[in-house]
Amino acid sequence: MPAKLYLRAPAKVNLYLRILGRRPDGFHDIESLVVPVRLFDRIEVEKALRGVGFSCTGLPGVPPEENLAHRAAKAFIDAFGPGGGVRIRVKKTIPAGAGLGGGSSDAAAVLSGMDRLFPGLATPAALAELAASLGSDVPFFLGGRPAWIRGRGDMVEPLKRPLPPFRAVLVYPGFGVSTAWAYGAWDSQHPRLTAHWRSASNHRPVRVENDAIRGLRNDFEGVVFKTHPVLRGVKDALLAHGAYGALLSGSGSTVFGLFEGDRNTRESAASIARSNPEWNAFVVKGLCGA
Repeated sequence: MPAKLYLRAPAKVNLYLRILGRRPDGFHDIESLVVPVRLFDRIEVEKALRGVGFSCTGLPGVPPEENLAHRAAKAFIDAFGPGGGVRIRVKKTIPAGAGLGGGSSDAAAVLSGMDRLFPGLATPAALAELAASLGSDVPFFLGGRPAWIRGRGDMVEPLKRPLPPFRAVLVYPGFGVSTAWAYGAWDSQHPRLTAHWRSASNHRPVRVENDAIRGLRNDFEGVVFKTHPVLRGVKDALLAHGAYGALLSGSGSTVFGLFEGDRNTRESAASIARSNPEWNAFVVKGLCGA
């Protein structure tokens, strides 16, 4: 059994995100096609005698106990009693509050790492249940493959056929968007769906992976672009620089564009980044787990 693991936690983008309504428990039912991409946080997980030691670079001002990766480690210890502790070091690359799932991915990587350090304690079902208790995107990242997610994000269905390869430019505008705020803003504009909830289990899914680009959709764009019009500007810039599709990821704030050709992707990213000193453009070549 290993005593130390070096892990990569990928970001994600949503090629499709539909909000079906707010549930009686306060969460929202969604349907989303989620794809892990090659932008990573790096995590070191090491056995220790007791407790959870934690450090994180690239995310200043966040107390360790509020970090989702720290909470994941503590939850694993509390749930499964491994008889030891762990030391975790996180090196952030994925921006926080960006709609890229960095915190959830870090948590899933820690759960997977601890399952390898302390094998035989958690069944896959128990680990998935623990992941769902930590956050809506965490169960998706446990699988690490393109998937449909439904319910409040805890129902994960991996794609049965691979998506076509793509290159993407992810543009982070220098600020985050609160997911809780975005849902609240959506609720205020859709009072009927908020008041008359229907279960996602009764919703017939849209199979946009057959034509993922033409099916691009994100129900957050209306409310988020209204409050942050600069993000509409980012989307327009990506399309103007040759993207054949562009979309807000999650509740934002990152907007991504899909491109053909390595050179076009790099040149477009560099040009977009130069157009605004606060924008940070990441070039992503292909999918993780596809």
